[in-house]
Amino acid sequence: MDSNQLKDAALCALKFIEIYTGKDAKTKRYKALRALAEMTLKDLERGKSDTECKYTAQDVFLSVTSSKSFEDSDKRNVNRFLKDLHDVLPTHEAMLKQIAIDNNLVAIPTYNFGASVGNGAGVYTEHFITPLARDLDDVDIPAGELKQGEIKYYLESVNNLPFLFRWINNFEIYAWRQKLLFSVLIFAIVAIVCLFLLFMIIFIYSKGGGLDILRSAIGTLGIASVIAMQLRVVYRCLVNRIISAPILLLPNNVDNAQIEYIATEKQSPTTGRPIRKFRVVIYSSTCPICKSRIEVENGGREFHNRLIGRCSEVPLEHVYSFDRFLCKGKALRS
Repeated sequence: MDSNQLKDAALCALKFIEIYTGKDAKTKRYKALRALAEMTLKDLERGKSDTECKYTAQDVFLSVTSSKSFEDSDKRNVNRFLKDLHDVLPTHEAMLKQIAIDNNLVAIPTYNFGASVGNGAGVYTEHFITPLARDLDDVDIPAGELKQGEIKYYLESVNNLPFLFRWINNFEIYAWRQKLLFSVLIFAIVAIVCLFLLFMIIFIYSKGGGLDILRSAIGTLGIASVIAMQLRVVYRCLVNRIISAPILLLPNNVDNAQIEYIATEKQSPTTGRPIRKFRVVIYSSTCPICKSRIEVENGGREFHNRLIGRCSEVPLEHVYSFDRFLCKGKALRS
């Protein structure tokens, strides 16, 4: 670690606080991060070394209290806020990397803490920002100046996926997995065909009258629809590379997310092509008009077969296009 990297990491943290608009953006864990970043920058400007930029929970509390973000009742909870920060900050790594790229910063922040050296309730524990140097050749999300009327989308991770769906996040498609996926797709198609044939047999040979036929039709169509919907989701993700994640896939605190089918750095030994994987992410931005959060969702009838960015405050008017590769968008309302 050196002072320049630490300075860039602290600046990246402040830029992140300024840009991030998630549901938990106003929580005190991020106010604590702002305090750590601001104290770090001030001490570096005063000539302190990177190893000296360490602070107690009391320092954090007093810094945030001076900005009227903490109340006296929060004094004993500073360590809890920082523990929350320790757990969630790594999930913002993609967004932090993008902010670093856009602002020509060489490091992103991670939060760390030292062993207690006193008997106070967290008062003597050291808290500090540790810079994580980013790969300067990292072009996962391209940088670029925004033109007039454009917005920038940032990538966020999704935490706490329902247990049954966690497998899909970062699930790589290679070798036997690829064969398994296509086998499942073929099996699903065969199952739908068999259900249709079963209904036709019941229809032809049924002696119970119209009621039996109606029951079999409803049951057959219900099961076939469930299979077809799952088949459609997988197919659209493979073809379009990104789709809106089904609501059942998302945790309770997430309204909109996407499933991406992206290329990894690994290559298939047989074809030489990049191995792809699924990942569950959120693309978001900030509305330049009302400063509210923009989330990506299906375009509906008006923007059929497209993903768009829609403002949470004025969703009918503040609507933007979404370019997954450039992570940019333009206003779709004049």
